[in-house]
Amino acid sequence: MEVIVRWFLFLAAIVMSTGNPTLATIDCSKPSIVLIPGAWIQDIHMQPLAAALGAKGYEVISRTLPSFNSNNPEADTVSTDAEYIRNSALLPEINAGKDVVIVVHSYAGFPGPAAASGLAKTERQAAGQSGGVIGLIFMAAFVPKQGVTLATLSGPLPWLVSFPDTHQSAVSDPNKIFMNDMPEEVASCWAELFGRESDSAFNTPNPEATWENRAYHKRRVYLRTLLDQALPPEAQTSFISASGVEWDVQDLNASHTAFISEPGIVATAVDHATIAFQAQGVQAGQALAPVEPASPNTWASVPWEDTSKRLAKN
Repeated sequence: MEVIVRWFLFLAAIVMSTGNPTLATIDCSKPSIVLIPGAWIQDIHMQPLAAALGAKGYEVISRTLPSFNSNNPEADTVSTDAEYIRNSALLPEINAGKDVVIVVHSYAGFPGPAAASGLAKTERQAAGQSGGVIGLIFMAAFVPKQGVTLATLSGPLPWLVSFPDTHQSAVSDPNKIFMNDMPEEVASCWAELFGRESDSAFNTPNPEATWENRAYHKRRVYLRTLLDQALPPEAQTSFISASGVEWDVQDLNASHTAFISEPGIVATAVDHATIAFQAQGVQAGQALAPVEPASPNTWASVPWEDTSKRLAKN
């Protein structure tokens, strides 16, 4: 009960702080942080992390993707999500001369980086413009090449519930699959805020793998979630290895929604990465052991029962 009370007090603080920006002191010398949630979740799920980052002086922008609970799901694609991120979150900050760090979660590894096409700070500097994206942080996220679809990369997801009549899908058990490191009562409250995701977002190709751009060399961080039941750490490792580029990989002892269960730890990781980005480079993290890149959906056969128990055996 004490844990639950603490959580709800924290949520109350989030509501108060986000409802009144004057309660947070923004350090204008710091980049803006753009948070992009993955599939089936929305902006409000990012608020614990947004509050923790705000307490560190960051201006935080988060957006619910158009493919979430859409009224026209057949029209939603990776490209339309990317365009929305670009126009509603990135360009207003960058055109005001601000530097930006993009944090993408899960599916947002598709539209988030694609939205930053041509917006790297070095690219803008070369064009005589100020502001730009100085770093990318992937949190339990897909790392897709150009032209790849999520459906191809993931293979069948055993916890997916399909709604063919509306061309959407949902998560069968968010508490177990997304929030397995939280008290059941707390997870259930967050689960009520989950929604449906447009099938077209999963079946349309990634328009651009902006993360491959040389401008992001030593400016890519991957936060790998070790208790993840939605996108197991083995899958995340496979994505990192198959990318062919260098990442600063940091492990979090958390579920797929670490931004809810461990917002302070995630905020610290984002803060440290951002400081390194501002210093014109990310110190390379501990190198991964060499791993043969897996075929796109090899990881779909990973056991889904309990990732934490499997890791404990290793």
